[in-house]
Amino acid sequence: MSKFARCLLLVCCSIFASLTVSSVTGQSKAVPVAITNVTLIDMTGRAPRRGMTIVLTDDSISKIGKTHRLRVPRGSIMIDGTGKFVIPALWDMHVHILNFDRMLPLFVANGVLEVRDLGVPNMNELLEWKKQAAAGAILSPRIMTAGRVVDGDPPANPPYSVIVRNAAEARKTVRDLRAKGVDLIKVYEILSRESYFAIADETRKIGLPFAGHTPSVITTIEASDAGQRSIEHLGRILEDCSSAPETIKARQSEPIKKDDYFAFTTRLGRVYDATISTYSRKKADTIFAHFRRNRTWQVPTLSVKNGRTFIDELDAKGDPRTKYVEASQQNYWKPQVGFFSRYRTPEYIASAKRYFQKEQDLVRDMQKARVGILAGTDVPNAYVIAGFSLHDELELLVKAGLSPMEALVSATRNPAEYAGELGRKGTIQRGKIANLILLDGDPLKDIQNTTRIYAVVQNGKVLLRRDLDRILSDVEAAANRSVEN
Repeated sequence: MSKFARCLLLVCCSIFASLTVSSVTGQSKAVPVAITNVTLIDMTGRAPRRGMTIVLTDDSISKIGKTHRLRVPRGSIMIDGTGKFVIPALWDMHVHILNFDRMLPLFVANGVLEVRDLGVPNMNELLEWKKQAAAGAILSPRIMTAGRVVDGDPPANPPYSVIVRNAAEARKTVRDLRAKGVDLIKVYEILSRESYFAIADETRKIGLPFAGHTPSVITTIEASDAGQRSIEHLGRILEDCSSAPETIKARQSEPIKKDDYFAFTTRLGRVYDATISTYSRKKADTIFAHFRRNRTWQVPTLSVKNGRTFIDELDAKGDPRTKYVEASQQNYWKPQVGFFSRYRTPEYIASAKRYFQKEQDLVRDMQKARVGILAGTDVPNAYVIAGFSLHDELELLVKAGLSPMEALVSATRNPAEYAGELGRKGTIQRGKIANLILLDGDPLKDIQNTTRIYAVVQNGKVLLRRDLDRILSDVEAAANRSVEN
């Protein structure tokens, strides 16, 4: 770890320590906490229950029952939940953690206490942050990570990638990454068929899941049948649902002059339109059947798609949450600055909006077909801000056609099931880890109420609104310091 990173780590540790002392459970971890008279949305499939009390002992839920019947341990710290709603803490299943003094606290302040990182250039630092988070030494969600992206040559995103050129290199990379302590392998766009299937086989042998993009030489069905645990960004599902794939290939092959990026985006818009116009529900149903049979999870990341599609509107409107993002990043988000966004044509913009609507329809149809959906955001892309973006994702999932309850399941119960941790997380039940969010509004009536956070409970420690506001203030200061540095 660099000297600068160690310095930041010490700063964050001191922030975490001060919050632990100031929080209601900071005086003694052994003192039980009782949240009384709250409406419980436990995500088990039961209807919400009013007038409930939840008792937290150490890091777990020790009791749940009706407030007027449940005996609360003597000396418990009491939190009045009257008029409030409690849900499990949230998971963001697609992030890229590039710093810890800004992104990690923002997750916690927004009740996002579990994240799955899918590749960073600073892998060694991230693995250290993961250890520190697990030890409770820094304010952070629990981190699962792929470490680096495994891609072909040349890779689509070099700083994030490990290059493999054949099956032998692919197998060795899987083993090397596992030895470093990653939780999964992420596959990417340029992998050869030989390398991809070697990764599938090697991860199966050593018991490590693999997930990610669908390489251009692999079909969606092949990826599902090979055991890919999740497909990010909807992969190439719409393209593989085409009744006329030759039409799409013809659009993709239309000649353009080298370095004519405006022509490139215009061509991409034509590909979008061809994909939409040739969509086959029959082919989609076949793909969905493979997803169900193979338990292939889908991470739509509608937040990043929304940000790219409506970047002009978002830029014009402004977002007060950008105060938690360093100025250099905010500048890159501007439509006239970002490499891709500044080369868009009016034709492409119109096509992209139609395509985004089709992707939303696809998410709705997959939910109806009982395909597993996981909430993920692709932090930190344009207007995809750590922690906050998970709440945006929930809203976008509801706009796509999911019910508020289904959207919440995608960020609570489903991720816990994906991770094989449903026995300890993902729902609110006795004996499970006390990772909770206490809300001032009913999220089942309006999904935006997930943003009305009164308190976050992480491993039994309660952070009240004043603590959460202090975290946000510290992150804002850190973002400002990044300008000075």
